[in-house]
Amino acid sequence: MTDKRTWGDMFAKQAPDAPESPSIKEEAQDDFDLLPGVDPKLYRAFIVQRGRSRQGLFLDFRSFDERSGALKGTMLSYPQLVAIDYVDDHTILLDFGMRHVRIEGEQLAELIARLHTGQVSVLQAYSEKIWGPKPPLGPFIRSITHLGLGQGH
Repeated sequence: MTDKRTWGDMFAKQAPDAPESPSIKEEAQDDFDLLPGVDPKLYRAFIVQRGRSRQGLFLDFRSFDERSGALKGTMLSYPQLVAIDYVDDHTILLDFGMRHVRIEGEQLAELIARLHTGQVSVLQAYSEKIWGPKPPLGPFIRSITHLGLGQGH
């Protein structure tokens, strides 16, 4: 007796009615949709991840470069974040091993709590050129400074 199945048949799905899992491309598109661009009408010091079942892989730091007139950013790996230091609710130091990031602003207590749980996807420094001369009510980031090893403490 010979088996007439082809090689592909042997590895085909056993349950044809089972829902398909999303492809990597679809998951990446979903993640991209969750990271909004800069809204010139509404400043937010940080953007919280929504609708995700897992922690993001990168933390995006955005600031406005006065010389070039462009928004610039740096993304650092969340799994490399080894420590969060803070002074009250206006200075935060993030330790990524070889790199440190100092965040200075006002009313950043919620940001500290959300960084602790890995819920933040984007941090944005306030810029008068984008959002106007009046600082916002509520939390805002005055500056984001990237430091090398030994400059953080």
